[in-house]
Amino acid sequence: MMTGYIWLMRLLLAHLLTDFVLQPGGWVEDRNKKHFASPKLYVHGLLTAAVAYIMTGWSYWKVALILFISHTGSRS
Repeated sequence: MMTGYIWLMRLLLAHLLTDFVLQPGGWVEDRNKKHFASPKLYVHGLLTAAVAYIMTGWSYWKVALILFISHTGSRS
């Protein structure tokens, strides 16, 4: 079992990677214009969930699901 500190650092790294490194500016613009109608919103949510899943492992798949929902459901 992963300690809380390491788990949190991995999720933070996943967030930083997917929001600032792996997300092109065009995705952000498209999401801001179309929001729920933007396919890029769902691609970004899936990418964020996948990276978090890879970083934390199978036993935390529910966290990846929650991240997908929160990333696609929020306006930011």
